[in-house]
Amino acid sequence: MQNKLYIYGDSFSTNYSTDDSHVDKEFSWPYLLRDKLELEIIDQGHAGISNQGLLQMIYRNFNPKDAHTVIIGLTFFNRTYDFYKNGGVDILHNTKEQLLEKGIFDYEIDFYTKRLEDEDGYKRYLEQLLEQYLFIFKIMKQFNINFHFWCLDSLKGIHAFDVMKKEYREHFIPNPNGEDAWFKPFIDKTPEWWQKNSDRHFSKFGHSEFFQYLYGYIQKDLI
Repeated sequence: MQNKLYIYGDSFSTNYSTDDSHVDKEFSWPYLLRDKLELEIIDQGHAGISNQGLLQMIYRNFNPKDAHTVIIGLTFFNRTYDFYKNGGVDILHNTKEQLLEKGIFDYEIDFYTKRLEDEDGYKRYLEQLLEQYLFIFKIMKQFNINFHFWCLDSLKGIHAFDVMKKEYREHFIPNPNGEDAWFKPFIDKTPEWWQKNSDRHFSKFGHSEFFQYLYGYIQKDLI
């Protein structure tokens, strides 16, 4: 029976805040969507996770036989997957000393830093990563699952992303201005959605607005 709503994403797919002022989970957009669709939620939103980490979670716990709707929020691509800690590591915005303090190994830091700082290598990394998402989308399509994906980060010039948008155009959710990325072009410039000036995560109002926008796309597939 296909009666489950699967949510995959980072902190923007949760009620996360940088302090204790977070929104009640029941008013976060995944749970507003759960109530609207009257489905059982499989909540796999995790603050700080990487796109590799999201893939691992999908491979581990996604069941196409019981999935009715799936929402995948692709996160920032400068986060890399730490296989030992099972989470996301922001290589480019932490010093080596900070990464070592987080328990990341020397060779991991060197490997990912070189890959992310080399433009050609970074593009190859993104192409390979997105090819895996294309494989997952193909499976969801075969099972006639109502799935949608949105992206916080810019993927301009990445061929696999262009393929994703072309082959799964009706499943892609651009920001309200029609742009691919959500964070810098829209969320970062929409303070009424923020928790507060020092925290761009969704407020109760932001969750409500995102939910309504998202549902506008989803309901087209439900008609």
